[in-house]
Amino acid sequence: MPCSHLPPTDLPDPLRVEDAHLTETVLLIARGIAADLAFDRLPILADALEDTGCDNFALLHHLRSTEPHRVECWALRRLLRTTLLLPGNVPITFAYCPPGTFLMGSQHPEANREWNEAERPVHRVRLTKAFHIGIYPITQAQWWAVMKTEPSKHKGDHRPVDQVNWYDTQAFCVKVSATTGKAIRLPTEAEWEYACRAGTTTEFYTGDVLTDQMANFDASRSWNGSPIGLWRRETTEVGTFPANPWGLFDMHGNINEWCSDRFEPSFYSRSPENDPECQDGDNERRVRRNGSWFSDAEFSRSAARCGISSEVSDSRFGFRVVFTA
Repeated sequence: MPCSHLPPTDLPDPLRVEDAHLTETVLLIARGIAADLAFDRLPILADALEDTGCDNFALLHHLRSTEPHRVECWALRRLLRTTLLLPGNVPITFAYCPPGTFLMGSQHPEANREWNEAERPVHRVRLTKAFHIGIYPITQAQWWAVMKTEPSKHKGDHRPVDQVNWYDTQAFCVKVSATTGKAIRLPTEAEWEYACRAGTTTEFYTGDVLTDQMANFDASRSWNGSPIGLWRRETTEVGTFPANPWGLFDMHGNINEWCSDRFEPSFYSRSPENDPECQDGDNERRVRRNGSWFSDAEFSRSAARCGISSEVSDSRFGFRVVFTA
């Protein structure tokens, strides 16, 4: 069946169900549907939701409609969101990422010339565990709720926090873990690219070009045929631009994002969470993913990667967090 990752324009907004209505059984059904895109099972999910007390009649109707593929990925991704509360009841929302396999890296001849060897070879990566990833980078309101500091240059509660180094992100994760009871952490770079790509194989999840209507980056310089456009010269509020197919925002541009991994010039399979040889040292370089408001399209690609000292903070640097399902 045809598949659209964007909400059909004639559907009520929002089609959602509150987390309180989702029993573990319903979540298991929804995850199964999301994993194999078995559209004929959507009515089963509607029945399960109704049994748990869901009164969102628009959602139930469309899940039972004769064209369920029209709401497949979009409605299911909404159902699979999880919201945790930070101090002061400040919400932080996560999207579910199922286990899966993807091709990591890029072979584009013009890709990131200075660092292109760091993106090669393209190789198949299998993620055996599902995880939840923040639909936005951590915002200044979320940072303030936890850390009670204001490090950012580009001010705004709903803009991403910036000028945080890798150690700052670790302190944030420790405090949020204690508050929520979830083991909050930075994503590995494999998790980050898998979530960014969201099933796509092109240079960006939008295709092989990026425009200033799709992301916040330096569009005054063209790359790979991307049209010349606007350079905003600062961060924008999270969620300003369209989400990727898995409902994640700002995965291209706006803010560079720290990952948990130590940076190596070539891909490697170890991670600091489970390998003592990857533990921190003085001036250790960590992986940084995504472009920023300062970067051109080339550095905002799904595969773009580089390393930076864990101690560096900059108005281009922020992060998003994950926890394992």
